[in-house]
Amino acid sequence: MKQAYLEVDNLREQPVYGETCCRRTLPAMHRQAAQQNGWTPLHTAVQNEHVEVVAALLQAGANMDPVKKDGATPIFIAAQNGHVQAVAALLQAGANKDAADKDGWSPLHIAGQNGHVEAVAALLQAGANKDAATKDGATSLSIAAQNGQVQAIVALLQPGANMDAADKDGWSPLHIAAQNGQVQAIVELLQAGANKDAATKNGATPLHMAAHNGHVEAVAELLQAGANKDAATKDGWTALHIAAHNGIVESVEALLQAGANKDAAAKDGWTALHVAAANGHVEAIAALLQAGANKDAATKDGWTPLHVAANNGHLAAIAALLKAGANKDLASKATGAAGAPADLAPARRSSRRLVPANADDPPFRDSGVCMR
Repeated sequence: MKQAYLEVDNLREQPVYGETCCRRTLPAMHRQAAQQNGWTPLHTAVQNEHVEVVAALLQAGANMDPVKKDGATPIFIAAQNGHVQAVAALLQAGANKDAADKDGWSPLHIAGQNGHVEAVAALLQAGANKDAATKDGATSLSIAAQNGQVQAIVALLQPGANMDAADKDGWSPLHIAAQNGQVQAIVELLQAGANKDAATKNGATPLHMAAHNGHVEAVAELLQAGANKDAATKDGWTALHIAAHNGIVESVEALLQAGANKDAAAKDGWTALHVAAANGHVEAIAALLQAGANKDAATKDGWTPLHVAANNGHLAAIAALLKAGANKDLASKATGAAGAPADLAPARRSSRRLVPANADDPPFRDSGVCMR
């Protein structure tokens, strides 16, 4: 499987590689269709794991690296399906172990993704490039981490695959494992010495990724390893901001328990409590208030959590903040805005959108998933 990138804001939500969807097996195809798609007899023999036929074709002088329409060679097909004997026969015959398809995927990439550890080992032993990158910048280690293929990760780390190799957006294998909640992959990478605070081009660390998707075990593993709990993106968002934005109480509580700054402010002055209030996440609000978060913290425009809750009409959030003693009469600085939270009550609030864009959309990229 492969995946594709899709922008949302300043980060991306899910690292996804390429755009080609699941490859077909070769059913009974008409000869003409096979020729049009570039399937040779060697491709077909490898696909169906007819090892003796593979050997016979190679002995007869068949081209060992014919390319299908999508760029796949026989060794790619063998690696994809975990047909180790076919992989071995092709390697022994001198097939190109690093031949990439049209998206830059090599046999090692696809074997690692699918968890075919014996194929991974055979390719590495033959000298396959362990750090080769796809067109999206993904290495075999990144792809294995994304899919939680722990044995493949171990096999790649053993000969020294770059554990911090970043893709085109600065995502390391640890970012990708954290984003997908692959806890055992995280453990292996951390034990191997992966940078737990590696930052993407937009400043996001693996902890941001884990918190964003509510992978509480991943959050705990990273915190236990000493990840910077207050690391901020270029916009000043911490993992606590992200968890509060999404209303993921378990992540909020884990971060607070680890000592995360409950009042850390983004560049626009928004705290985690502002973000939780803007989205009406009452349980996250309660956790932050219980931890002692400043209920009257003001943004650069003078907006308190009560302002944003009132502006968005979140009555339960308003009630929680008022019960905690939030000042209901503080005036904001926002030009053209009503001054106090009471003036922003649902029935009377301004049609002007006063809540910043990042209150509704965290600084992450979202993506559809289309894996090989």
